[in-house]
Amino acid sequence: SQQVLSKFLKKEINIVCDPTMLIPKDDWIALERKCLETEDFILLYCFAYQITEEDIRKIKTFACEKNLKLVSVADFLPFADKNKPLNPEEFIGYFHKAKYVIASTFHGTCFSIIYNKKFAVVSRNSPKVENLLLQFKASNLNIIQHESISDLIDRDDNQSQRLNILSTMRNDSFAWLK
Repeated sequence: SQQVLSKFLKKEINIVCDPTMLIPKDDWIALERKCLETEDFILLYCFAYQITEEDIRKIKTFACEKNLKLVSVADFLPFADKNKPLNPEEFIGYFHKAKYVIASTFHGTCFSIIYNKKFAVVSRNSPKVENLLLQFKASNLNIIQHESISDLIDRDDNQSQRLNILSTMRNDSFAWLK
């Protein structure tokens, strides 16, 4: 969008954070409804049409290795242990409590970053998701590029760096918006 707009308008276009990322984690926590899951779980925020049988195999293997249940909060996913239709307050409560997140969406990735979760992404031809991953030094967290989700997530040591990037982006966005 930035490239198209800059050509069309013939001026530099600033990029600001997605509105979800302008809100600090503590403010999201104040809005959430407590997650009722009693055990640790892997949150799936994936749309069924975005994941393949190979992705499902990797996700189920990861859940087995971690000995955790799979809880889907987007589409009904037959392979998930639970499928939960949630309102927005419950949705963010589940993000907060999840041990890990696997997302296929832009906002699933945003909330994984906001809540500083260990996460992985299923992204095929989604420039919005892939650009977000690039901005947050997380391009390596796309499961389609890896055989093992455990190796991918366990080797990720960029969580604190992502929080620093988020803070800088948030400050820059507020400054530009003001």
